[in-house]
Amino acid sequence: MSEDVGYSRPMDFKTQITQDTKTPERLLSLRREVNEIHQQIFELLLKRIELTEKIWHIKIDEEIPFHDSTRENELYEIPLHMNMRGHPEAIELYKQVTQLILKENKRILASRVLGSPPVLRNEADEKS
Repeated sequence: MSEDVGYSRPMDFKTQITQDTKTPERLLSLRREVNEIHQQIFELLLKRIELTEKIWHIKIDEEIPFHDSTRENELYEIPLHMNMRGHPEAIELYKQVTQLILKENKRILASRVLGSPPVLRNEADEKS
């Protein structure tokens, strides 16, 4: 990841699996794969923040509004363009995750780019 956003890629990081002597190796192997997927998700989230921060700076320079509902709707439709209609549960999960990513990414960028004080999720929940 780029140094300018304060993140570095954990190139040699290996996730540790908690195990006891009764845990079958095939289960441990699958858990390692799941951990690797979560590491990739985290790295992709960092990359997404980096890219959208650049987008926000361009929007500021060009005086383009931050919110673009057409663009957001395109993101929700990605699984449909991948012929994933046969996986309705995964599509719904993707939509929920995408909604959360968009919301939290805006919060992070408002703090970084606009200087708005960041509100952590727990703080926002307490105000409700």
